[in-house]
Amino acid sequence: MSKILIVDDRPVNRQVLKEILKYSHQIMEAGDGAEALELAQAGQPDLIIADILMPTMDGYELVRQLRADPSVSRIPVIFYTAYYHDREVHALARACNVAQILYKPVDPEKVLQAVEEALGQPVPPAVQPPNDEFSAEHMRLLTDKLAHKVEELDATNGRLTDLVQLGTQLASEKDPQRMLEAACRASREIVVARAAIIGILDQGLQGVRHLSVCGIDSLAAAPQDFLRLHRTTLAGLLAERRPLRLHGTPELTFNGLSVRSLLAVPIFSPERCCGWLILVNKTGLEEFSEENERLAVLIAAKVGIFYENKSYAIELRQRIEELQNEMMERKLVEEALRQAKEAAESASRAKDQFLANMSHELRTPLTGVLGMHDLVLSGNLEAEQREFIGMAQTSARSLLRIFNDILELTKIESGKLSLEEKPFLVRECMENTFNIFLPVAKSKGLDLNFTVAEDVPETMIGDRTRINQVLTNLAGNAVKFTEKGKVALRVAAGGSTPDGKREVTFTVADTGIGIPDDKKDLLFRVFSQVDDSHTREYGGTGLGLAISKRIVERMGGTITFTSEEGKGSTFSCTIPLGEAEPEREAIFASGETATAADHPSRAEEIRKPRLLVAEDDQVVRQVLGSMLQRFNYEADFAENGRKAVELWENGKYDLILMDVQMPLMNGFEATGAIREKERTRGGHIPIIAVTAHALKEDKARCRDAGMDAYISKPIDFKTCLQLIEEQLRITNQELESKCPQFS
Repeated sequence: MSKILIVDDRPVNRQVLKEILKYSHQIMEAGDGAEALELAQAGQPDLIIADILMPTMDGYELVRQLRADPSVSRIPVIFYTAYYHDREVHALARACNVAQILYKPVDPEKVLQAVEEALGQPVPPAVQPPNDEFSAEHMRLLTDKLAHKVEELDATNGRLTDLVQLGTQLASEKDPQRMLEAACRASREIVVARAAIIGILDQGLQGVRHLSVCGIDSLAAAPQDFLRLHRTTLAGLLAERRPLRLHGTPELTFNGLSVRSLLAVPIFSPERCCGWLILVNKTGLEEFSEENERLAVLIAAKVGIFYENKSYAIELRQRIEELQNEMMERKLVEEALRQAKEAAESASRAKDQFLANMSHELRTPLTGVLGMHDLVLSGNLEAEQREFIGMAQTSARSLLRIFNDILELTKIESGKLSLEEKPFLVRECMENTFNIFLPVAKSKGLDLNFTVAEDVPETMIGDRTRINQVLTNLAGNAVKFTEKGKVALRVAAGGSTPDGKREVTFTVADTGIGIPDDKKDLLFRVFSQVDDSHTREYGGTGLGLAISKRIVERMGGTITFTSEEGKGSTFSCTIPLGEAEPEREAIFASGETATAADHPSRAEEIRKPRLLVAEDDQVVRQVLGSMLQRFNYEADFAENGRKAVELWENGKYDLILMDVQMPLMNGFEATGAIREKERTRGGHIPIIAVTAHALKEDKARCRDAGMDAYISKPIDFKTCLQLIEEQLRITNQELESKCPQFS
């Protein structure tokens, strides 16, 4: 039995499809695109039937996000819509790669046929229940009822036009009785009721001056008797001076007509409440709606105006113009909303592209700056020269951290922050942060220590990288704003959450300058610091705490602090983490490789590995060339992807360093061309992506393109050398396993 997810913000629409499909399929329901996306990721349905126009997240956005998620990208989708612009619907469906469209109201046979085609399997014959409760005729009644509601909505503009025509007719009619008869007929037709009654009272509100009835054969009573029979209902209406709607009142009758539903509206003249408009029994066995009430109020207003004083014809014309303007404004608003939605989507895409381009344009020159610094510092320098170059390198790395913070904050605010759930060692996580700040703390004479409570599990499940990022921000602030005393890092375990996770609290306490009470509300704001003087003295962008707070909350945790000016601060973040058995070797498999530089004698004995470097930036090519030559590698260079493919075809290389963004042919295209040719000629050359795009999704894209590893700019050359050595070792091991005679 296939699972089908039905997505529509109207329960009645979901119910219609559910009744058609529930006997041969398992049904899931969602009220909007956001809820449907979560259900699809969790439940993995075989088919999704989605409305297009929905609040929160529409059908277009739902399909776009489905296609972007590999776990649900292959689920087929059928659009289910009442949108009447057929060409636009088909264009949208093609853009979303949606093959099937169902229009409301639906035909059950078309639904079953569309589902059969989408699933690629025949519909089971037993789609009817064993009893007579569900039948084709019953289904027809449901769809007819839905069609009736759609037709009623589509008729709204026509009714507004009828109102304009009624105003013109009332303005031209001189006889009050004939005017009321015309209004009575029009109100019955516009609101679609069984009967309509209009009564105008005299000045003392004790007698009926004029009475008009439409839809009832006869009143069976004079106007005065009618008022006497229904005085209680009418008196209440006049006293309340507001519309009255009743439903399901069979004990109430009007001249022998049993009342299922009733809509009564007072009629006002410019000076008083002078009568009433009553509509009895909404056609179709339904109750009167708010829209019916608004239409009746407009009709009653016209009757009051023209009946009392013909001089109000000018006001009527103004009202007609207002109605026409409202109709035009509504169309303009709808068009503006559509354009705003398209502009927002376009702006979002432009922002993502801008960030990607800025990442490339800033990281690439920073690679050259930091690389040249590393090369100069690795040589023989005078003490003063080494000090100056070291200061320049520190400034460049500070610039890189600021850029990374801005990029990270932008990613968080756009909802693209990704989290991992992997085992990690809590103590090693703390040691990593401790070791980063130990040299700085020693240089300032601070006592830096960390403790892990005994009840904290050795191995937890969560995103270690994000936790380290938060701890680094908190500990960095503590060391920066503490001139004497100590900084303490602590970890403690708390209770369990309802989903079985353990609450773990990470605390950073210092004896620094503290935070004034009137400045504490500034802490977690973007680009804010407690004091301008501190900004000048200590530096910083004011992004660290803002990013930390958003990361902790994204992980389902909370971050708090206590502080006293001049005595120090304590920051604590409590994060729910899963528990796992220690898996040190599985978690930390990196960091043990050795480069050829660590074994110079071995490097001299073996053939120099030959590398191909594809990079369009001349400075980066020069830095990489110097670095590779210094560590016993031969290298050829290509300034674009097309040249890299040509060199690879004509040369014998052990590994390729492939920049992603290059002219003529980018790194993804060049990698694809090489992998395609390898399918014919055999072999597999390791390709390491070297890119300024530093987001996690960029790493996944490189893997999907056929690249074996990934390193981001600015390049950490130690990491780069380790990665090259690791890829060469993996290739040699694979070769030895296939050809043991060469081992």
